[in-house]
Amino acid sequence: MSTTNTNPTISLALRKLQVSLYTDLNTDALRQLLNLPAVYREYAEKIIEKQADEINNDNSLSEDEKHMLSEYLADDSYDIDALLKFYDDIPIITLYKTIEINIKNATKASGIFDQEDSKATKNSEKPTERLYKLKDFKKNFKKKGIDITSILNYSSYLELRELNNCLKHSGKVSNNLHQITTRYGKVNENITSPNINFHDLLDKNMIFLCNFGAELRARI
Repeated sequence: MSTTNTNPTISLALRKLQVSLYTDLNTDALRQLLNLPAVYREYAEKIIEKQADEINNDNSLSEDEKHMLSEYLADDSYDIDALLKFYDDIPIITLYKTIEINIKNATKASGIFDQEDSKATKNSEKPTERLYKLKDFKKNFKKKGIDITSILNYSSYLELRELNNCLKHSGKVSNNLHQITTRYGKVNENITSPNINFHDLLDKNMIFLCNFGAELRARI
């Protein structure tokens, strides 16, 4: 039995169940993320179409005023295309955030860092609060006998993580991402198709997360 769990009020069985809930996810909702751009475009275009009809049918407006308002609507259509670029990034960013949050929650639920977390001071982050840093993520779990890099589909986790960082910060292919895969273009090129590998990344990262959960449960 592990001696790292310091909270006696939570049974080991309950901890293992909590870890399972955080690491064995239903992917149906995540798969729908790819539909966001189309849903947004359809909704926005319906609003613009309705506004255009209202302008054309408004007898209180002169032809010049109708023309001016129609130009404003044309600008709105351009804004839709600009916003769609943002929506194109959402599936990858949301998928990575889901993985990141569930890794953190599963780790906390496992209790394997309870002792270390309890010793943290105001000037030092708890181990469970540093999991977003790849170096700390690997180092802290190595101390617990878990080699993160050996978990199945770790390379897909790295790809998702780096792609997420690129989309959030520059929208361009970083050297790190290019070293992992060349599917998104050359270094410093704009990432124009972030979702070309979405379903593959989703499936493989769910496997990575599930196997990560199994490693945690084995040490509870």
